[in-house]
Parts: sequence; C-alpha cells; structure tokens
Amino acid sequence: MSVIDGGGGLPLGVFVGQVSVSSGTMRGANGISQVGTWRMKCTYLGGEGRGPQNSHFCTFVHTFPSFGSITASGRVGYDSPATRLLEITGGTGIYEGSSGSVRLKNFRQLCSSTPFTFYIHR
Repeated sequence: MSVIDGGGGLPLGVFVGQVSVSSGTMRGANGISQVGTWRMKCTYLGGEGRGPQNSHFCTFVHTFPSFGSITASGRVGYDSPATRLLEITGGTGIYEGSSGSVRLKNFRQLCSSTPFTFYIHR
C-alpha cells in the first residue's frame, strides 16, 4: 500500500534531544484523493541528515478512517532524498497485530509530498 504525506513541517534540529511534532493529510498513491491523516514525533540526534546520514528518530502514525492506524518508527535524514526503512511498531483496527516495514522516500519533501510504502505482515 502506498500513500503520499503532505501538509506538515520538517522536524526541528537546533539541539540534540529536541523533540518536535507535526501532522498533515495523507493522499492515495495517485496524489489526488485524501485517504487519511498522519502525525509524527521526532527527536533530533545531531548532524545535518544529508544523504545516508540520519539526523532524527521519528515515530509516524498514519490513520485511515474506518480502518485504523499504523505506527512506524525509525531513523531519518532531515535533508535527505535517500530511502529509509522504518519498522511497523503497532496498529489499531484492521492493522492491530500487524508487523512489517514502511519505505520512506525523500523525507525533506515532507511539507509538500513524501511517499510512504507499507509492507504489512499479519
């Protein structure tokens, strides 16, 4: 399953340990129809987060109305177009008890459009 997150803001990175939160809308892979909402909480680890370097540890919650939510966590680069894999750490509704991973591409585009692809195992 693939979605595109947008409408939020990138996490802050002024001092190590700084926590920031953001949220926005989630659209289908076609980029047109809204399929839910997302929110994230990130902790700054240090560095610029370019290329393969990680700068934040983030937890994302994607909520699909009438179906439930998927929670995934992992390290991301603040200013990186590189692909990261996050671990699915929880779920509600039809996603309860699921495991797997989420592929995140181009995190620096979170304000406009960042693709997430879910690989869910039940």
